[in-house]
Amino acid sequence: MSTCCDRLRRQRGDILLDALIGVLVAALVGGGIAHLTARIMDSQRQARVSQIALVELRNALLDEGLSLCGTALPLSLPDGPAAEVECAAAAPLTLSIGGAGYTVTPPAAIVIEADAEALGLGTGGGADPPLTLGTRQ
Repeated sequence: MSTCCDRLRRQRGDILLDALIGVLVAALVGGGIAHLTARIMDSQRQARVSQIALVELRNALLDEGLSLCGTALPLSLPDGPAAEVECAAAAPLTLSIGGAGYTVTPPAAIVIEADAEALGLGTGGGADPPLTLGTRQ
């Protein structure tokens, strides 16, 4: 024959077990949210760094143009790497318009590349493409 006290003791154990499971589920959800937040913050940091680097590369290309050829362009980022500048002269084009021949020399192509790993944008595999800006894309 069971008494009322025995039933209450069993119910208390059930309540404690339910509370423990609830805390476990809440901890798993909290851990998932913390992981997701960390990934979002890292993605935002990478976007911000690449945006700052691209603005600096554009400004240097607009301000200095061909005088950048053969130099290393330092970036003003923390542990700022230097971007490599490559220039290539374009081949002259010969056009024939109305029987008359014209030779046109296009401007030199300038390509500025910053290493993704040095900017902190890489995944660590070493196969990340560089951040590239140039006059011919």
